[in-house]
Amino acid sequence: MGVSSADVYYDGSRAFTWLADLAGLPIDQMNFLVTQFSALGLAALLRSSLSPRAVSPATRHAFGLVLGLFFGYFSFGKHAVHLAGLPALCYVVMRTHNPRSVQRKMPTALEYFAYVLHFQALMAGPVIFYRDYIDFIGGHNIYGSKTLAGYTDKNLNSNEIVLEPSPRLVVVKKVLASCICAVIFVSFIPSFPIQKIKEDDFIENTTLGYKVGFLMVSTMLVRFKYYHAWLFADAICNNSGLGFNGYNVDGTARWDLISNVNVLKFETALSLRDSIEQWNKGTNRWLRMIVYERIKTHSTILTYALSALWHGFYPGYYLTFAGGALFTFAARSIRRHVRPYFLGSNASKLFYDTLTFVTTRVFMAYVTFSFILLEFYPSIRLYLHMYLAPHISALAVLILLPKLSGLMRHQKITTAAAAAAAPDISTKKHISNGHGGPVTERMAHVAHLAQKAQ
Repeated sequence: MGVSSADVYYDGSRAFTWLADLAGLPIDQMNFLVTQFSALGLAALLRSSLSPRAVSPATRHAFGLVLGLFFGYFSFGKHAVHLAGLPALCYVVMRTHNPRSVQRKMPTALEYFAYVLHFQALMAGPVIFYRDYIDFIGGHNIYGSKTLAGYTDKNLNSNEIVLEPSPRLVVVKKVLASCICAVIFVSFIPSFPIQKIKEDDFIENTTLGYKVGFLMVSTMLVRFKYYHAWLFADAICNNSGLGFNGYNVDGTARWDLISNVNVLKFETALSLRDSIEQWNKGTNRWLRMIVYERIKTHSTILTYALSALWHGFYPGYYLTFAGGALFTFAARSIRRHVRPYFLGSNASKLFYDTLTFVTTRVFMAYVTFSFILLEFYPSIRLYLHMYLAPHISALAVLILLPKLSGLMRHQKITTAAAAAAAPDISTKKHISNGHGGPVTERMAHVAHLAQKAQ
């Protein structure tokens, strides 16, 4: 069997080449699975023999860091230097600048590198904020956990036995869901390969409807690869005790403090915004805090721009996020100007929700295929052979819909004003008797309508 150029370039461990050949997987993907399943088992130690009550925070830091470095070298070989090099550069910057402008409390080297490289989230996330990680290391994340007689305080100052919530059921569910997603991806992606959209036959000899349908199915199947990795990574974090977020009303523990994705909410979202909020949730939260909530003007565009830069330099990323910004603005305009007309009854609202559900699926496929391809020319070529229909539709919505809405609102105000100004018999009688009360009230009503329209 020949060795591909990718296998030659790969510098990670080849100890499990035999298993990769047996499973029909590239060695890098097999190493990823080995590290993740190993991490899932080792994570439980942080709730037992390495729990906050059994060992010091430094020991927990060191355990996570050593395993993270080992998994990184196992998976990437000498290229793992990039994993440690950039964080090291950031730490030097933090140490050489005024702490007040960087971090209110400067972490030690162990705290910092353990946070950046801990094994639970090294390979596939999720994004964990420093405060949440430090609370987990010190055991403060179980604040609010039940004791035999009530609750602990935030400093764990309690003589009661703390009944720490068990993540076992959540972990099992997420691992099973992850495995199901992997099976779906492996089983169906060969029938709908995303690379097919670069072929001349697909571009030249298929209808617009077929192109849209294929993109919807193909991009959805690609997402199952992400679902597999992200759900499994969530399970690893939860199994170590990371992610506890208090209790539900019914007393069941919540394990959603940190998470990569909510699959069901993403796939059933009724708008592009709602979909994006459920995808790579930790990164979205970071982008919102860093850019969106800080910038007064053009916050949406700048947030998408930073997200594209954060992903890398492939042109497909920039096509996706540029389209994402355009379609986000269009969706906002539709929601503002069109949705109110469908809120009069349950039937009309159901029709609107169904329409936006289908539209969101179509536009999500259209805007994300370039993210998967990564290439500029094949993406532009497919855009052109789909007549740029979604782009043109979005531009039309942004340009025409506010004007049409303004005309309809003006017509409504004019009609209401004319009806209010038309005197009836009683009004004439009052006018003839020198009493202008009803006329005054009607004119005041017209003025109110005009002010409301503005």
